[in-house]
Amino acid sequence: MPRPGQPGSLDVFNGENISDYLESFNAECELYGVKADQHAARFPHYCNTEVKDIVTLLGGYESRDWNQLQVEMKKFYWQNDHPKNTFTALNALIRRSRDLTLSAFVLKFTAITNVLVTNGVMSAADRVIRLLEGLNEGMRIKVIKLCTQKGWRITDQDSGESPNFDEIKKFLDDEAKTNERFAVYARDHTM
Repeated sequence: MPRPGQPGSLDVFNGENISDYLESFNAECELYGVKADQHAARFPHYCNTEVKDIVTLLGGYESRDWNQLQVEMKKFYWQNDHPKNTFTALNALIRRSRDLTLSAFVLKFTAITNVLVTNGVMSAADRVIRLLEGLNEGMRIKVIKLCTQKGWRITDQDSGESPNFDEIKKFLDDEAKTNERFAVYARDHTM
């Protein structure tokens, strides 16, 4: 596995985005066949001097327990971590939704909200309301029409059953495929 500064190496970890860095480090170790018991011993060599000094003081490093060391580093560097599967990440995704294709938005939205719903920090109804916020007006109307046809409520004042997110997701996936096919058709037949 190449060391920092060598061609093909990871950048040096500087304390930013620990979750992303650990994901990349684990992938590199797997790619180069580094044994699990060696991850903790090698990790400090991929850190800048200040971070290396901290990592070598953590209990997971001393015991060479990679799983423990990862937990300790995430706790230590949490304030500089890139938020994944959080309300912050969800809000950022909804703000950027106009710049994404429908299929990309639905995929990312589903990944984030699966975690939020599973952890009990978001209700199924809130999930659909937030989904609507990220859709353009035309698609929002189509989803509301689907919910009306199915008898699902979309607001607190609404009557009916809780919306089925999986069915709404399938509907949006089908709409995205239709939009993509139409774009290809239009491009091919306007030439």
